[in-house]
Amino acid sequence: MELRNIRPVSGADPDPRSDYGVRIYYGLSGPASALFRFRVLEPPKSGNDLPYSIFTRRKRERFDFDGESGNTVYFCLRYENSKGGKEGQGPFGPILSAVIP
Repeated sequence: MELRNIRPVSGADPDPRSDYGVRIYYGLSGPASALFRFRVLEPPKSGNDLPYSIFTRRKRERFDFDGESGNTVYFCLRYENSKGGKEGQGPFGPILSAVIP
């Protein structure tokens, strides 16, 4: 799976102080595996409901879900400034989902 063209969805440019990078929250449905022990049991309502996250400054990010074919992956993004933590995070974006081919 690849997330492409990572950018704000509001149509407005973000505050330059917060436009440092993006934290991508994600989780998968299906049975637990050695690589993904924590699973999403029902569709998430926000990024807080997703067990994994990574930080990136890139405009695209690739995920390898080898062996997870047929499961659903959920993503939710939010901007972070260089300080991170609760003070450095923007609001969560919409929940995105896809079935892993």
